[in-house]
Amino acid sequence: MTEKLRATMACAVTSPAPLHFIEDTIVSRKLSFTKCIGNFVRESWYHWIDLYSEYKRGLLPYPGTIQEQPNKAIEIFRAMDMHYMEIALKKKRQQGERERRKAGRGR
Repeated sequence: MTEKLRATMACAVTSPAPLHFIEDTIVSRKLSFTKCIGNFVRESWYHWIDLYSEYKRGLLPYPGTIQEQPNKAIEIFRAMDMHYMEIALKKKRQQGERERRKAGRGR
């Protein structure tokens, strides 16, 4: 990333006003960031994404049954499930809207 881009995204400093917003539809509010969002990415997140993909294939991250998995792991997987369900629902709504427009029944 170029220095100019890093400066416009406030990667090195804290901005007096929010620069980035993420809509949180679960609690109906926006998360705001006064620094570059990339500053909040942690290496462990990639580990959890890998574990989640294994979990979806039926492989548990730790020995034992689902009841013996750490509660935090299951909470993370459920949050990821909710995120992916929201994405799927949004895509389904958009597809329905496109089909209605094609059929001449748009809003």
